Amino acid sequence: MEKTTYKVTIKTNGGKREAATRANVFLQLVGKDGNGSEWEKLTSIWRWRFRQGCIDDFELNITDVGMPVMIRLKIEDIFGRDEVWGCDYVLITYQDDTEEFPVYDWITESVEATPGKAVLPQDVEQDFITKSRQNERCRSKLLYRWDSKDKMAERDWTLPRQIDADVYNDLPTMFKYDERFIDGSNKARISDIRWNAMMQKVKGVFFGIKSCDDYNRLHDRFASKFLSFHEKWKDDAEFGRHMLDESSKSIRRCRALPSHCKVKNRHVAKLLGGGTSLDEELVKGRIYIVDPGALTSSVARVKYEEEQRHCPDAMAIFRFSDNKLLPIAIQLNPRDEESIFTPDDEEYDWMLAKMFFKCAEFNNHEHGAHFMTHIVVGTFAVALYRCLPRCHPIHKLLRPHLNLVMAANRRGLDFIFVTRAAERYRSQVSSDHIKAIYADFTFDDLNFPAKMERRGLMDAESLPRYHFRDDAMLYWNAITKLASKIIDLYYKSDEDIQNDFELQNWIKEIAVEGFMYADGMKSTCPKKFVTKNELQLFVTMVIFNASVFHAAAHFPQYEMYKFIPNAPAGMRLPIHRKGEGSLERIMQTLPDLNMSLTQISTSYVATGLDEEEVLLGQYPVRYFTEPETLSILREFSDDIQHIGDTIRQRNVDREHPYEYLLPKNIPATITQ
Repeated sequence: MEKTTYKVTIKTNGGKREAATRANVFLQLVGKDGNGSEWEKLTSIWRWRFRQGCIDDFELNITDVGMPVMIRLKIEDIFGRDEVWGCDYVLITYQDDTEEFPVYDWITESVEATPGKAVLPQDVEQDFITKSRQNERCRSKLLYRWDSKDKMAERDWTLPRQIDADVYNDLPTMFKYDERFIDGSNKARISDIRWNAMMQKVKGVFFGIKSCDDYNRLHDRFASKFLSFHEKWKDDAEFGRHMLDESSKSIRRCRALPSHCKVKNRHVAKLLGGGTSLDEELVKGRIYIVDPGALTSSVARVKYEEEQRHCPDAMAIFRFSDNKLLPIAIQLNPRDEESIFTPDDEEYDWMLAKMFFKCAEFNNHEHGAHFMTHIVVGTFAVALYRCLPRCHPIHKLLRPHLNLVMAANRRGLDFIFVTRAAERYRSQVSSDHIKAIYADFTFDDLNFPAKMERRGLMDAESLPRYHFRDDAMLYWNAITKLASKIIDLYYKSDEDIQNDFELQNWIKEIAVEGFMYADGMKSTCPKKFVTKNELQLFVTMVIFNASVFHAAAHFPQYEMYKFIPNAPAGMRLPIHRKGEGSLERIMQTLPDLNMSLTQISTSYVATGLDEEEVLLGQYPVRYFTEPETLSILREFSDDIQHIGDTIRQRNVDREHPYEYLLPKNIPATITQ
């Protein structure tokens, strides 16, 4: 057969040291008819190629197969070592045309790659490419395994299923952090907290913590990029503002109080003023409630350095009046009228009640909005890599938003369940509470506007100044637009959705293997897609929760938790009764120096944003290569920048600027 010259460019991954290889690398080109060129060895004894982050160029005089429709790469180590090579992409130039073959995979033996154009399985023309996609799916299911049911049962894990990795180092290389996450800013932040902990413990010997204000010095070494308003932490209006913009993702409008709430009109009549009552305010939609749920059964088993810690089943009732969300009652124990406190109580009784409530809200936020987002998105990620090949448009669209969540989850679980430090820090609820939160989880919770509507929070006229809702909706609409355009480009009809068996296997895997793996588990996750609208909504939910919602739940943590009286992780004494509140009782109840430093340090390290973080709307990796698709991605990037301009303009007019959802603070994926 005739031979011709091909120009070949190969890029080796630059993020991980193990991407480089000294093994022999071979390349084969496959034409439209399925015939392949001879295998060509690319390695040279005179020059080390395929180094980390390097681009290598070759000219190959091999059999002419035309412009290839598939390439094959394989590595062989002459010394029999278990070599691995991280290959990003291959460019093939034939005559005057160049085709890009995205690989973005880790090669231990061999890999096949098709051109960058995304293709649905039913649109594949060559049988050998169909077979290649099938082989990739089989390989992925062997490599990216679900955590075994036996292990899950042993750990009493009845949450959405995760990847099979006992510790972070067990993760497949694909899912581990790039070096910048390990050697970058987090390393400096860890050094900072160790120095701070040592200094504060020395100071504690001489000065101790004698007042609430003394907690300020524990974090004064750590700078924050967000505005802080903790100087007004005692103020009830500030307490209410935190519920909207910094803390609670569980607040809702209340039309009827739950049965376990014993707050009556007589408790709050003076606060409401004449001419109205609690029942009337409920009917008018002016009452809001934050009810973190039952924690008591869990707390009895939680200890910190062998000492009992306490976290009540507290709930708080708020009234929206004069453009402010003001607390009117806190109940620290369900069905216990004796545990109700209001702003009319003695100063320290009310202050301590607010602290106990913020303790409950701390734990509910961490194990509800924050932890559950990690776990649910992690399940989506495992199924994506197992079921959708690299050339599938939904794989290409979602991969930037799911590529690091498994590393973040595994490192987080290592911290919670493995390290000794974690055992000292663990928030004051057990796995029973997490299970209870998941028992109430539905897929509608991932649909942001539907959730806001269901909670009675969507109406900006009745609840103005809810900056989290207002800014988040800008992103929801932009992501919906992105998902719709990409899906419309590749799926021309609902029948295309129904005929995409790879897509259908993905959603079924999420539902059956991810969420319903245990006998008797229920899930509201769909098991199939019927329409384009269903897929568009699902894709929007995945991207939004992996980026925007997680950022809103994650990055305020340091600002919320650094001042311990504002959000204690656990209390040293049980709840008080009326008349027992005093400064001495408060200081005996709040976390001690060691626990406070752990809380501050953990939240400080966890919320660091790397300077090279890939943010929402940025696409440094070219998973898509088609001009029309790239134009849609550029339009989305422009939309994100316009959202940033809108939020900055809004912040000019806001009494308290809301900065957590500026584009510079929203990673494209969950990274920590």
